[in-house]
Amino acid sequence: MLGLCAEYDPSERVLTKILNEPNENISRLIKEIQAKTNRKLIVYVANFNHPLGGIHLVDVLPFEEILRTIGPVKEIDLLLNSPGGEINATEKLVTMLRQRYDNIRVIVPNQAKSGATMIALASDQIVMGYLSELGPIDSIIAVQNSDGTVRSVPAQSIIDSIELMTKTIAEAKKNGRPIEQFVAMAFRIDPSLWDMALKAQALSAQFAQKWLTKHICKGDANMAKQITSNFMDVKRYLSHGRIIGVAEAKQILPKDCIIELGKEDPLWNMFWELYVRCEWRINTQRTIKFFANERANMDIGAAVVARRPPPPTPAQIPPSMAPPSGMPPPGEGPSPPPTEP
Repeated sequence: MLGLCAEYDPSERVLTKILNEPNENISRLIKEIQAKTNRKLIVYVANFNHPLGGIHLVDVLPFEEILRTIGPVKEIDLLLNSPGGEINATEKLVTMLRQRYDNIRVIVPNQAKSGATMIALASDQIVMGYLSELGPIDSIIAVQNSDGTVRSVPAQSIIDSIELMTKTIAEAKKNGRPIEQFVAMAFRIDPSLWDMALKAQALSAQFAQKWLTKHICKGDANMAKQITSNFMDVKRYLSHGRIIGVAEAKQILPKDCIIELGKEDPLWNMFWELYVRCEWRINTQRTIKFFANERANMDIGAAVVARRPPPPTPAQIPPSMAPPSGMPPPGEGPSPPPTEP
């Protein structure tokens, strides 16, 4: 049972203390939490400010290392803070957890959004406090712009835009208004992108219904379908990043699957301190993700490749550094010899 820990002072400074202590205190704090909950605890905290901070198949190796070094247990707590990510990688992590443990609790200290919400929905219980956020689980698709950059677009927005365009053209024809501009816009829509959006939404629904039916809904497929529909209701939430806090989560999910800890609960403050320590490590060591258990911790970092600057153009070379007549400018090889006719 999750209960009060009378010796923990919730008014104690957290960040100031962390600034002056070594990283080894993460392992110490994990052990202290485990002593209170009588369950093993693992940590997955991602950097929301890094473009590679989403759930990805690269997570499999460090995640497996954390799982295999925790020892042979049947119950596990996962402290999770992540923006979500690729759905197949998300299901891979869920499968890894479910193959090892009979009971999983996901602890959300701050944000478990999108795919991370889907991991929470695949658990048995979700521990939340007043700062905790789940989020909608509608799919996001990466769309390449004309300049080669990539932007993320909600799959349902692609589907809705096509339906809106179809409706707009039909109404314009009915009322005798010009339709050329709308037809031109419709021709710019890639049919394969529409197909991708439909399948992405179907995959998200399938994922959520499958794992909800098995665990939180205890075999009730109709309940799982309704819960999935609520979490994918873009007309209700309007934004993929919308907050689903503890009060709303308790309205959507079965009451016994949400464990709410008050902001004065010492155990909540221990979870919060652990999360802040992990965030501080990510920010100070410039890592992308942090994985930990009582015995070990691992970082995923980003390799930085130094780019060689391009050679200066002739206009950028000062006269005093200009090459003698007949010599090539910096960065260029000698001119080839003239060929015989």
